[in-house]
Amino acid sequence: MYQSNLEKDFLDFCFNNNINVINGPEIPYIFNNKSKIYVSDFYLPDYKYIVEIKASHKFYYNDIKSGK
Repeated sequence: MYQSNLEKDFLDFCFNNNINVINGPEIPYIFNNKSKIYVSDFYLPDYKYIVEIKASHKFYYNDIKSGK
């Protein structure tokens, strides 16, 4: 699954280059003493990489400012 053109471009690149890519894992964390779960974008199991793709949108910059 993807949410932006940038993520789709990444998936197209992976598929065109025979790179195995799956949905990213859920990552538990604590913020302000509350348990939360972050869902990462993609996982490349052959490389053991979690890939997070961020475009320049308002929600991303608000998360940075708040420390999320």
